[in-house]
Amino acid sequence: MILPGFPSIFAGRAPIAATLVDGSYATIDATSRTYTGRSLGSAQTNRRLVAVVQWEPPNNTVSTVTALSIDGTAGTEVISHDDQYATETRSSIWIVDGDQSATTGDVTVTVSTQAWKRMSLNIYAVYGNDFPQVLDTAVDFTATSSTQLYSTINTSPSGPCIAGVSCGQSSNSVSLATGFTRDDIDTLESGNSTFAVFSLNTADITSMVTSNANGQKCMTAVSFF
Repeated sequence: MILPGFPSIFAGRAPIAATLVDGSYATIDATSRTYTGRSLGSAQTNRRLVAVVQWEPPNNTVSTVTALSIDGTAGTEVISHDDQYATETRSSIWIVDGDQSATTGDVTVTVSTQAWKRMSLNIYAVYGNDFPQVLDTAVDFTATSSTQLYSTINTSPSGPCIAGVSCGQSSNSVSLATGFTRDDIDTLESGNSTFAVFSLNTADITSMVTSNANGQKCMTAVSFF
């Protein structure tokens, strides 16, 4: 939503768009994983890569993503929910600004403390005539099954918002209100964990809320302008 005083920030900026370019998952116990040969989208000098990592550690233990790289370039974490005992699943969003000419590359994810049991990885390419900038981030989490997740986030009418939603069980009906598109959803190991990613391009919103799907645990989001 454009708040008073914000229009000058967006004035003259071209539209920014987020496109899902790859998705993968793994179900082996590990503290480090390399996803080889992942798609990075079209080569453009104004491209930023956004990695949404969602995972489940064993027995609700603390587990954080400590490093993520794409095509050999280290990323920066922009928002996470990854250090609470109260929830079974975690979500973390990273931005990588690396080789703008690469169309494929290896993605390496490292977690601390405990090996993950199930992990999904989704990659978005964020493009624009101007270099996309982070506007805002948001997070919500709950330890109660079937409780809807809710958060507020500032967005630009010319920029995208990307969100990840983690569930502790099979929740194939999970969705985000206010026009978000569900770009990918993975339910791993007989429905023990569901990880979904959503995007909303060129819209002006203030809030987002998930559907009332069972087992929802946490949501992270980032918006650009």
